[in-house]
Amino acid sequence: MAAGAAFGSQVVTVHFLGVPVGTPVDGNGQYVTPYELTIDDGSGPQLLLVTCYNEADGVGIDNVWQANMLTIAEAGASGFFAPDIAGYKEVAWLSGQSYSNVDQEIALQHAIWDVFGPTPGSESVAQTNYRLAYQAAAAAAAFNNYAGYETALGNARFLEQVGGQANVPPTRQPFVFGVLIPNTGNSFGAPEPGTSVMIAGGLLCLLGSLGFKKFAAKRG
Repeated sequence: MAAGAAFGSQVVTVHFLGVPVGTPVDGNGQYVTPYELTIDDGSGPQLLLVTCYNEADGVGIDNVWQANMLTIAEAGASGFFAPDIAGYKEVAWLSGQSYSNVDQEIALQHAIWDVFGPTPGSESVAQTNYRLAYQAAAAAAAFNNYAGYETALGNARFLEQVGGQANVPPTRQPFVFGVLIPNTGNSFGAPEPGTSVMIAGGLLCLLGSLGFKKFAAKRG
């Protein structure tokens, strides 16, 4: 791969493809999890499902751009939201969590957006409760210094547009991928009112359309 920005990051070509059939929308009509794109380091495109962690930037179907592919340490030192390695660790950990219904799917996306910016849109009571459960589980993992998750977090890769700046057009939305929670079948039990919510493996993102309007339920 070509050499990228500081801290040894790698530059890849990102091609945004859209969302899989059946992807739900939240209360604002915005798509959530998962999203599809390819990355190409010069050896050919690789198809990925990814998580978006900043809904304020824009992206549209078939957009292509150059991105730095960063580790947690690199993102925490030089990424859009640096210096905030704790935030990048939380995003990575959450991106490895699963959901078993639409409310959990939306709630997990909102929890991820909430790391670097306020949770957008409206939520049902169930979605709020699920989001709080995800966030409580993330806080517990962070309190324990992500013990047992070191390898999983080490596999996280963040895609941030070369020359971009968060929340400043025409920066494309940033994405994370590669996190797999170990030894649990890619799932992790987190508390939920009355029961427990299974969390691990979701890959999420809100999309913005070209022109930096959000990618809503009406697809073109």
